[in-house]
Amino acid sequence: MRSKLNNFSFLICAVLSCVGTYLTLGQTGIIKFFFIAPICALVIGLLKDTSGLLKASLFSLFSLIYSFVFLEGERRIIAFAVMTAMALIGIFFGRFISKAKEKRIFGSAAIGCAVVCFLGATVVFGSPIDALASKQELDEYIGSKYADDEFTIDDIVYDGSVYGYTVTAKNDKTAYGLRIYKAKDGRIVDEYLTHLKRSLMRENAERITTVLREHHPNDGFTVYGKDVWLTSPPFSVFDETDHSENMQFYIYLSNELLSSDFAKRARQYYEELLEANVDFSSITFIGGEKGQMLFELTATGGYAANSFDKLLEKHDHFEFLVSSIDFK
Repeated sequence: MRSKLNNFSFLICAVLSCVGTYLTLGQTGIIKFFFIAPICALVIGLLKDTSGLLKASLFSLFSLIYSFVFLEGERRIIAFAVMTAMALIGIFFGRFISKAKEKRIFGSAAIGCAVVCFLGATVVFGSPIDALASKQELDEYIGSKYADDEFTIDDIVYDGSVYGYTVTAKNDKTAYGLRIYKAKDGRIVDEYLTHLKRSLMRENAERITTVLREHHPNDGFTVYGKDVWLTSPPFSVFDETDHSENMQFYIYLSNELLSSDFAKRARQYYEELLEANVDFSSITFIGGEKGQMLFELTATGGYAANSFDKLLEKHDHFEFLVSSIDFK
């Protein structure tokens, strides 16, 4: 009978160790913030007929496996350490409870253990309060823009800085697993909307490149899509509406140029695009003197090109690097 109890207790410990660590480290979504791992660790600690070393070993083993499967870099070590600490706390808590006679001592120990587990999980996985607030805001955003019959929305991991969803378009195989999440600065980042804009802008960006390359076969430049203003997003890469007049582009001039030469080159490119009847909302030209100064010039569609030099902005090269520009 004693052997059966030991086997049963061992089985329960193994199941709790596996499920608790998996739901916390491997499973995505908000469920981890119900602190499945601490709860499982406490239950394991309260189980009798199984040695503390075996309990800690089981919990740590599954923590190690899942942290290496689902996490990366330093997060693996931190998660493993926190999980092991949870198991040890649960074991010591169980031993303390078995000896405690006063309910007051029991309650104090329980509260203290819960606080430690909460703080440990919050350090590693982030605040559940922040996650719930982000989730509510994202749910409202997604509900207002995405139709359930056209998209599949799934939870993604919350790592203390980012919480969000993955969105998959049912009719677009090129848009799989793109994220919609709330960034650290509070912005909602919609990767599917970015994907949609890129798709809509690709043809026009290629046309701009073709027109300029015909006139300047040896110039160094690259055309990037910056943004496209969609008052009513179609949310489909198969949309046939012409949004050219709402499109903004970057043209990065990779040749080293002085400010006067840069403005002259930008004006020349701009006029050639107008002559070719290329529609756009605006074009921002980026370039400069290597290591010295960076120039920026934004011209809107149909702008009078005789005052291009007045549009020129100069930036310190070390404060306004090309790499900091959000080329989309």
